[in-house]
Amino acid sequence: MQTKTLEDANKDKTHSVLTFDRRNTGFIVEEIEHSIEIQPIGRFLVRLDQLWCECSKFQKLHLICSHVLVACNHAHHDFDMCIAPVYTLEHVSHGYEGLFVELRNERV
Repeated sequence: MQTKTLEDANKDKTHSVLTFDRRNTGFIVEEIEHSIEIQPIGRFLVRLDQLWCECSKFQKLHLICSHVLVACNHAHHDFDMCIAPVYTLEHVSHGYEGLFVELRNERV
């Protein structure tokens, strides 16, 4: 939990929300410094209601990009709504069903 807080603090230093709409669904996020990710510095339109970001990482990989995180943080939205179902623990655990057999203790 503390690591997440440190990451969020670092994003606040490298990103800034310039404008947003009244419903807190459309944002223009400016990237002030290069982040670890390889992408140009600039302004990116984020549409939380459409799960869309102009950088296209969000759409292509179905992973939350830094611009969406900053927009969610600015609007006090829970970013869990932006996580694709394939990345949930429940979905991943279903992929392992039936692959392992139960080991029984023969001494009992």
